[in-house]
Amino acid sequence: MPESLRCCPLCRSPDAAAVSDRDREGHPNVTVLCLRCGLYRTDPMPDQAELTRFYRDLYRLEYKGVIRPKGHHVLRAARAARDRYRWLLPYLSGRRRWLDIGAGSGEFAFLMNRQGHQALALEPNRGYAGYIREALQVPVREGFLDDLGPESEKFDGISCFHVLEHHPNPVAALDRLRGLLAPSGILAVEVPNIEFPYVHPRNRFHKAHLVHFSLTSLALAAQSAGLRPLEHRTSGDGGVLWSVFEPGEVQPVRPLPGVANQAMASEKRRSAARYYGSPAVWRRAFLRLTALGTERVRALTMPAPKIYLSRLSLH
Repeated sequence: MPESLRCCPLCRSPDAAAVSDRDREGHPNVTVLCLRCGLYRTDPMPDQAELTRFYRDLYRLEYKGVIRPKGHHVLRAARAARDRYRWLLPYLSGRRRWLDIGAGSGEFAFLMNRQGHQALALEPNRGYAGYIREALQVPVREGFLDDLGPESEKFDGISCFHVLEHHPNPVAALDRLRGLLAPSGILAVEVPNIEFPYVHPRNRFHKAHLVHFSLTSLALAAQSAGLRPLEHRTSGDGGVLWSVFEPGEVQPVRPLPGVANQAMASEKRRSAARYYGSPAVWRRAFLRLTALGTERVRALTMPAPKIYLSRLSLH
């Protein structure tokens, strides 16, 4: 493999240390920590043909066990879409043209259109793109970010929820997204927080997640792509990072001293004993199981997804 492909996609440094050799299913999957900027990444990265096939045909089937969402999937995704709409509401005034990248089953794009925006969903998975088109009747393009050519229209807003971690080169992806924004447009990004402590050490790395962000490394990636933060924080429970960016000036990566050392020290403190000994872990597990059970029961009597989303309160 060319040496350039083994460098950090954020700061281009080849210096890295392995932090895991397995994914959460126990399969071989090496994850390394860049010792210059603190970005975690899969090493080596899969090739582009493999990634295209995986996300087009296999990802949803492997991740959720379905080729189209079931009722309880819709309920969960609808709740997340509502929360994201509430989060972004202060930024939405006057921003009509919207692009939802990696739209999943399309609930956020549906709610945006319901509220008077003009949202287009972009979803690479064949089954889910068909579901968005047929069940929700939301405008959708089946494909990937690179399938939107340079002649594509500019958008007042772009959402990118749990998508950036699937890109082998997040700076290139963010640069492409910036190029799709109107001059006054905004980009909303949500990614998992690699620093979140309440995850079992062996369950942290999913094979589909090619890069893993902290607040610091996500900010560095955005600055490198010419994006300026309007909001940049962790979610209420700390599990994900929420950011809103606007077009700005490209800034070279200038890592904060000690970031990688702090991350490596944190890695060494992680253990199964610390995980199981944390009361917060058990509280989260109880709440999660309760929510999953509630979703299964409610799904038995829920109306058609489009009707359910049309009635969903956003307040």
